Amino acid sequence: MDFACTKHRLVVEADGGQHAENPNDVRRTAIIEAQGWRVLRFWNNEILGNTEGVIETILKRLGEAETPSPGLLRSPPSPAVRERDSTRGAGSAH
Repeated sequence: MDFACTKHRLVVEADGGQHAENPNDVRRTAIIEAQGWRVLRFWNNEILGNTEGVIETILKRLGEAETPSPGLLRSPPSPAVRERDSTRGAGSAH
């Protein structure tokens, strides 16, 4: 397991190419799920290239509708994003 949330019994696996259709992974996932855990698998390139989508998928699985606080699961916004957001006012929704 790469990451596990014990509160929600969710396992997140970050997989490289060696995991493509790996029968050992299929068996391990079945064992983990049989113990009441849910397993999400993401390819490494998907995590790096689509971080927002991966986070969104994890949050949906956890049943949360809101994006996590910046810095918890992703890098801080760029200066351009911070500048844009600061012009919207402190109480504005994104």
